Amino acid sequence: FLEALRELGAEMRREMDEKRAAAVETYLALAISKAVDRNALLAIWIPQRRAMGHVFNRHDFSFAWSYGEFDGAGNLLPWSLDQVVDSYNGLAKLAQSAQLPLWGVRTSPVERLQVWQGNAADLSHIPSGSVHHVCVDPPYYDNVMYAELSDFFYVWLKRSVGHLYPDFFRDPLTNKDNEAVANPARFSSLGRKKKELAKRDYERKMAACFREMARVLRDDGVLTVMFTHKQVEAWDTLATALIGAGFTIKASWPGAGSARTRCE
Repeated sequence: FLEALRELGAEMRREMDEKRAAAVETYLALAISKAVDRNALLAIWIPQRRAMGHVFNRHDFSFAWSYGEFDGAGNLLPWSLDQVVDSYNGLAKLAQSAQLPLWGVRTSPVERLQVWQGNAADLSHIPSGSVHHVCVDPPYYDNVMYAELSDFFYVWLKRSVGHLYPDFFRDPLTNKDNEAVANPARFSSLGRKKKELAKRDYERKMAACFREMARVLRDDGVLTVMFTHKQVEAWDTLATALIGAGFTIKASWPGAGSARTRCE
């Protein structure tokens, strides 16, 4: 699939402009990522559904006893493409502008949707006191090591679209040092202190993010935090970071998969 994509890249640039070709190439690369996730040795077979599962049915690289093989010759690529098309249609629908802006009629054209890729601890591109509501689903303390799991896709995306987005793929693997998770493995050389240091590292990084959120929020703005964890220590660490950033916790609602907390 990857070899075919590279050949197709040159062909697309003969048929369409560079931006459109890059967009099509990117979506095809995402389809390859879906294919890898569903046809790896860690991808499981789900007997109840009589269907293929994928590598990340859990948030780890767990050993799979019931490896199932996708029909790569006939069904894998069409299925992967359908998945990406479905996701694209969903995003396009969400991005459609409403007839009126959310906060009243504007006299000049304004883009209602903007997307940035960056560090949540640095929102310098957003003016202070300009945001009504921040809704965030932060890392779940020590439950999920996102960067370690992302290496699975990173190595393939670097090969497929690294030439299109060189700034995103400068490193051999994902940046784990700047990730806001409580990962004792980063402090393993310090012996018994590693768990406490991991906790402090998570609290410090989350506090930096919450301080920036507090800065960009209006005086009457609201921060909604969605968080899931069974350990009291995780909730305590997150709450400490929130309060340290200047927020006041006003309410909390339990949900099926996570709890929602309203802060001002």
